[in-house]
Amino acid sequence: HDGRRQLLQRADTAVVAADSCQSALEGVRVICATGDPGRRVTINMLARAAILVATATALAPAATQRPRRAAARPAVAVAEPATEALPLSSVVLDDEAEAAREKRERRIANAGTALDVFVVGLSHHNAKVEVREKLAVPEAEWEETARAIVAESNGAIDEAAVLSTCNRFEVYFSAKDARAAFSSVSRYFQGRSGLPMAELRESLFMLTEDDATAHALRVSAGLDSLVVGEGQILSQMKACYAHAVEGAGGKVTSRLLNAAVAAGKRARDETDIAKGAVSISSAAYELAAERAP
Repeated sequence: HDGRRQLLQRADTAVVAADSCQSALEGVRVICATGDPGRRVTINMLARAAILVATATALAPAATQRPRRAAARPAVAVAEPATEALPLSSVVLDDEAEAAREKRERRIANAGTALDVFVVGLSHHNAKVEVREKLAVPEAEWEETARAIVAESNGAIDEAAVLSTCNRFEVYFSAKDARAAFSSVSRYFQGRSGLPMAELRESLFMLTEDDATAHALRVSAGLDSLVVGEGQILSQMKACYAHAVEGAGGKVTSRLLNAAVAAGKRARDETDIAKGAVSISSAAYELAAERAP
């Protein structure tokens, strides 16, 4: 309080001094109005200087007085959390874990996009034995072939599964662009068979969406077989589904093949389609037995 009172008193003194100097200045100007111009300038400069000096002298202690600083708090040392080096085995993923991660990410990405199902192939209905033999793939290579079809499509095909038997070679796949997907599969067939595209197209069939689904159900039920109702095709369709799950089948194609397997089982359980001859050899034996004396 004492310091504040002194500061206010000095400020009042400065104001009074400034008023006195200003009055003196006005008086000097009146007195020197008719005098020498040089003398008037000198007196004006001295009077203004007197006002500035009086004001600065009164306010100097207040301007130079430094505010009190709060007591500095002692610095508190913050301990950094200790970090441990992770073992190399927990950082580096092995090949199987990395492949599983990539497959899971691919399935998650495909889940958010609309894919249609298709089937391209040839069978005993429209292709000669020589053509079917050039495209035949052993079951051990179904997964590898499906992956190659997806890889060589440059993104046109998202999922694929291969079904190769003595009477048919079919590729079930899912894609967003039907034209680009069919073109890619046709090129793969041509490269594998070595046949000209014009000759190969005479033997190929291509089905889309509902027609592709219906075809898969017919094949699994034995309705499209050389001997209607034969049971071997159902086991081959089961193998196709298993390889699709482990290979490049994906969610859409695998679900299609799973539904086909279920339809094939139901057809044999609820109908008499599997009764009688279920293979070419058994049908030939029955026919020979009927006609032989």
